[in-house]
Parts: sequence; structure tokens; C-alpha cells
Amino acid sequence: SGWVAPGARARRLASRLNSRAGPTGPNNVLVALGDGGSVCVYALTATDVIVDVNGWYSSAGGAPGLVTTNPTRLVDTRSAGGRRQDLSVPLDGVVPADATAVTLNVTATDPLFDGYLTVYPCGSEVPLASNLNFVAGQTVPNLVTVKVGAGRSICVHANVPTNEVVDLEGWFTAAGKSVSAVSPTRLLDTRDGTGGWLDALAAGQTIDLEIAGSAGIPAGATAVLLNVTVTGATTGGYVTVFPCGTQRPLASNLNVAAGQTVANAVVAPLSGGKACFFASAGVHLIADVAAYIA
Repeated sequence: SGWVAPGARARRLASRLNSRAGPTGPNNVLVALGDGGSVCVYALTATDVIVDVNGWYSSAGGAPGLVTTNPTRLVDTRSAGGRRQDLSVPLDGVVPADATAVTLNVTATDPLFDGYLTVYPCGSEVPLASNLNFVAGQTVPNLVTVKVGAGRSICVHANVPTNEVVDLEGWFTAAGKSVSAVSPTRLLDTRDGTGGWLDALAAGQTIDLEIAGSAGIPAGATAVLLNVTVTGATTGGYVTVFPCGTQRPLASNLNVAAGQTVANAVVAPLSGGKACFFASAGVHLIADVAAYIA
């Protein structure tokens, strides 16, 4: 497992990545800046670490803020042409005309070979930085924030043919809300009862988690950024996080195979201060909060 926190702060219980020997694992991390504008990275075991910057949050007046939405599926190549390497996703009519960036959950599934995937503004060069790393046949998701590019589109590039799934989770506009980072704090761990739920979720079960008003999250918070981890899956499946009291969306946030431990960042809108977690397979769930919108 790995951990990221503001520079010179005590290491927290919450982790951001879980890994096993060999494979390369990514995750999106939002972290407050510490002493001298630094962040610290801790790993439980010796490993190489790659850090790519996607953006920053500023308290300066006029900075765009985040508008969250119930996850909405934009593209799924499994039902629209099959595996590919390059994909353009138009955003006209999907997000407001003044949106400058979007937050997406992007999934690579059933790739033909080992490889990587990167998301970038259309009209610019494909960056060196990747958003996903995968092995042949694997399903890997990651949260991505990317500027809106030429033709009001974002582009996806994979270095090998793979199916690509893109779910919209929010966008940035002048009308959006500011994002405030907090020290990573564990809110849910079904292995030990943290958060009020003890024992693994059964396949098809949904649980709710009270978030607003705890761990530095104000009672009026409308959304949070979570790091959600699935472990101990009995079979392959997925997990979806959504506002309680709303219809569960088609989009998923994590995909897991039997026995795997998988983490992903999740933008979770709240309803009545709660978020709901649905598991399609029997799994243990862990949720750590990193930031809030209020």
C-alpha cells in the first residue's frame, strides 16, 4: 500500500494505492500542500514511484469551481465499435458551454496486451504522463480531471487496443464550488466496523455512509472526494458510489476480480450528508476522505 500527505505531517492510516509484486498501479490523488509547498509519499514496501501533476486548486478569486453530477456514462466501446487505441469524446450538450475542465472516471477493460492509457485535451499532443496502466485482459479504472480541448472534446489514447469506458462525474466552471482538502481520514472499513458497517457486503447489497459533519467535513458539504478500496472480493464485480435516495447509475467506480485489492478516487455527491455504496459481488469496502465541496 502507499500513502500521500502534506509535507512534514504525520503519516495517516488512510492509503491511496494498494499494490502487489509486479503490476503497475495508478490512482488520482488530491492532497493539501505542506511545508514549502511540498507533499510526502510513503510506501510500505520498496517500489518505484511516478508522480504526474494534473492541476491545482486555488483560493484566488474567480478560480473555476467544481460542479458534481451523478455519474453519467458517455462512452462504452464494448457496445460501440469494440477495442481501439484513440477515442474522441464530444462534450457539447453534455456540460455547460463555459466549462473549462471535466472530471471523469475512465476505465480500460479487456486490453489485448499490457499497456497504458492517457486522457488529454483534444488538439494538443499526447502527453508523456499516463492515467492508467494495465495488463492484458485486466479491467482498470481511474479518476481523471482534464481540460476541455479543441472542438469542446477530450481525447483518450491507449498504446494498445483496448475497450474504453468514460463516465462523467463533474465539470469546472465559474459557478462551481471550491474544493477544500483535509488530512486523509478513514471513514469506512467493513473489516473492523469503522463507519458502522462490520462484515463484507453481500452481492447486490447497498449500504449508506454518514459523511457530512465528521472528519473535518462540514455539515453543509454537498460532495466529497473519497479514496475507495475494494478487497476480499469473492467473485469478479464492481462498486458504484452514488447519492442516497437517487436511482443507482449505470456507471461504476471500481472493477475488481476475485481476490484482488483495488483502489480508486471517487467524486461522491452527498444527499442528506450521506453517500451510498453498491457492490455487485461480495466485497469488503474501505473509504478514506481527502476533500470536500461545501
